[in-house]
This record gives sequence, C-alpha cells and structure tokens, in this order.
Amino acid sequence: MKKNIALKKLLYGLLTALIMVFVFLISYQQNPLMKNDSDFNTHLKHAIQTQMTDLNIPGVQITLFQNNHQTTHVFGYRDVKHEKSVDDTTIFRAQSMTKTLTAVLILKLVELGQLDLHVPISTYLPQFFLDQIHEGYHHVTIHQILKHQAHMPLGNFHNMYDIDDASIPSLASSLIEELSVEPHEAEFLYSNTGYNLLEYIINQIDANGYNHLAKTLIFTPLHLTHTSFYYELDIREQIAFGYDQFHQFVDHYRYPELGSGGLLTTSSDYATFLSALLTEQIINHDSLLLLLNYEDATNTGVYTFAFDGYGYGTFIESSSDITTMSHGGQGLGYMAFYHVNTTTNEGYVLLSNSQRTYPLTATITSLFNTEHGIETPGIYAIYFIIAFFNSLSVLALSLFIFIVFRIYQKHWIQSTFYKYFWFGFSLIIWFSTAIILLGHHYLFIHVIAPQAFERFLIAFSILGIGLTIYSILSFVFIKQQIK
Repeated sequence: MKKNIALKKLLYGLLTALIMVFVFLISYQQNPLMKNDSDFNTHLKHAIQTQMTDLNIPGVQITLFQNNHQTTHVFGYRDVKHEKSVDDTTIFRAQSMTKTLTAVLILKLVELGQLDLHVPISTYLPQFFLDQIHEGYHHVTIHQILKHQAHMPLGNFHNMYDIDDASIPSLASSLIEELSVEPHEAEFLYSNTGYNLLEYIINQIDANGYNHLAKTLIFTPLHLTHTSFYYELDIREQIAFGYDQFHQFVDHYRYPELGSGGLLTTSSDYATFLSALLTEQIINHDSLLLLLNYEDATNTGVYTFAFDGYGYGTFIESSSDITTMSHGGQGLGYMAFYHVNTTTNEGYVLLSNSQRTYPLTATITSLFNTEHGIETPGIYAIYFIIAFFNSLSVLALSLFIFIVFRIYQKHWIQSTFYKYFWFGFSLIIWFSTAIILLGHHYLFIHVIAPQAFERFLIAFSILGIGLTIYSILSFVFIKQQIK
C-alpha cells in the first residue's frame, strides 16, 4: 500500500516537472520570430498590437531609422480616459535615455577644452558644495561617473513633483542630500545621482547652463521641435499621460534634476539625435569612439546578463563584427528604449506610457536583430525570467491540487510539529502575497515581467489559501483526537 502511494506521488511529481519544463520552454520561446509570409514592418506592428493587448499597454510610439530615413508607427492612447490617441507628435518621457544625451554634452565640452575626463571633479565644483558632500566623492573623475564607476548611489527616482510646484528643491540641494552618504564599494553601480552631478558640472562650466547647451548643440541644429526639458505651455497638450505597472493613471511630474532622466521627446526626434550622433554631426570621431568604448566597463553588475559593457551613457553589445548600442528608460508611468546597429546606423526608438513594456522591448529588439542578421540580444533574458515565474506558477498550482486531493482523502497531519509548521508557513505565504498584491509600491521584478509575476502571485495566493484550509482542518482533527 505504501509503495503504491509512493509511486503515485512520484508520478505526480514527474508530471508536474514535465509540465513545468513544457511551460518554461513555451514561455521562453514565445517571442514571435519573423515569418516568411510577412515583411518586417507588418510583423512588427502585429507583435506590438498583440503584446499591447496582452500586457495592457495604453500607448506606444516607435521610430525605425537608417541614417536619415525614418518610419514612425503609433498605437493606442496618450490619454485613456479621454480617448486621445498617440500620434507622431505625441511627447513621452525618455527617462534614463537622457543619460546618452548628457554624455554627449560632456564629450562636446571636452572637445572644446572646457572639461577633462580624468581630473578630480573637485576641480569643477564650488567649495560650498564640496563641503557638504562626502569627501569620498571629491577625487572621482568624470570618466568614472560616465561609466557608473564612481561609487555613487542610485538616487531617489521617486523624488517627483508636480510640474508647477514652486517648492521643488534646487539641483544643488538634491545632490547634496544624495551625496552626503558614504561611497559604495561596488565596481559598477548604476547611478542617476552621478549623471545629475554631470548636469551640475555643466552648469558650472557653461554660464547659460545644461538646458541651454542642449538646445544650442543638439535641439536647435537638428530641428528637434518636439524635444524639451520643461513643460512649456505649447507642448503640454502633446505629452502622454503615464500609467504604472498596476495600470493606474500617472499625472505629469518632474524631477529636481534633468541630467539622468528629465528629457521629454518623441521617438522621431530621438532617432534623429542618434543618427546625427553616429554620423559625427554632434561630436567628432574620437569622441564617438570614447562614447562606444566599453572595454574598461565590462562588469556591469546585473546588466551583464543583457549587455557586454557600458560606454559613456550607453550599453554596448558586440557580436562578430557588429556592435550595437542600447539604453532603456524607466520611471513612474513610462518606459523607453533604443537599440542601434552602430555599423550601419540603423535602429529603433521605442517610447511608451506604461511601466509594463519591458517584454515588448525584448520582443522588438529580438525581431530587429533577426531581420538584420544580428545575434539574439541580451535583453531577451527577460523571457527567461518570464519562463521562470510561469514555471513557479505551475508548481504552486500543482501543490494546491495535491493539497485539495489530501483534503478530499482526509489525510490529516498527525505530528504536532508539522501541524504548526504548515499552519505558520501557509499564513506567511498567504499574507505576504496578499500584501504584495494589494500594495502599490515599486517592485523591479514586477516591471520586468509584469504578467508572469502577477500570475505567480495569484498562483501562490491560491496555494496559500489551500495550505491554510488544510492546516485548519488538520488542527481541528488533531484537537478532536486529543479530546
């Protein structure tokens, strides 16, 4: 009898494992590859529309470009409540894609002889500022900041203000608060604070400041008429509203800083900027090589799973004789990404008003690489995470079914120790998952794989309910036996 029970458990376990492997493989390979009966643009639009529906993404704007030729596609709404559609002039937050622009401005000042990449930043900062930040930052260089090797903190990207809020702190006070802490020891530490400090350094070098320099060197010469750092009255009506990972509406906001994530733009404008950058219309050839050089920054922490290294304000991947540059942007209610073949100067810029867009980004990048004969991009690792959580969901539901079967068979726990263990374990699972499901706080894994993570939470909540019921019934049974 015991052998039969053991055999049934073994078969059930094997069946669960097989289903988990099957779900993992299906999830990992769910990226829609190119089909012979459709051209790239047709298949791309179909993939975007499908995933927008699946992931509940309100709006997307994407520009494909090669040199000066552009094709822009738009989907969905910039304002869901009022059913205002996205068009090619709709403006989005570029978020951390701003870092590429900041790096370019720094390199331009280096070309002009106004900055040196390898001298301590204390050379360019006022004494009152240096007196109020940790001395461990005094001797870092601009080169280290550009590479995220200056041991500076990530920064508070939740430090947002209403666009007309007069109480917004100054750039200096915001930086002083974030740089008052001791430097971190990590070799690579992605830092918004570092790039905001570069903005502050530019303000010390250029009398007119960071924004004016961007307009003078980039926005005006390239005719980027829908790009800005500020919510001027003439562009407010064109800016898409954001929607977070819970599908909740996000009103317009701004940060005290601009340099790490303050850019407002369209996919077409940003594509024009990238194309001009790679054809050396903004910086010279030597500066461009510096921007793309990643050999001294191949250890990029968690980003190593997706990229080979970090240049100046851009992630780099290299395969055979092809080098691609990419950078994402992510903040409350918005996501952005660009991916460019630096050899042929062709790529895409994706802007969206949803924090659920990462899987779509992985799909588009994979489709782009397939179309252009480039190896699968590192960002496709997102699908590994999706597959992992889908498999865990299968495991949780399988355990729930097993528990239901034990309740049906009235196989109660006999040991007092196990009775309390399972009861406590079930409550921990149930309450923790319930808190996560109900809590509107930021979880990185939720924005990386939103749908899969939500399935996992639901499946684990179901398992928690089953364990709780099973533990209570076991407790009642044992209590009756004692009496």
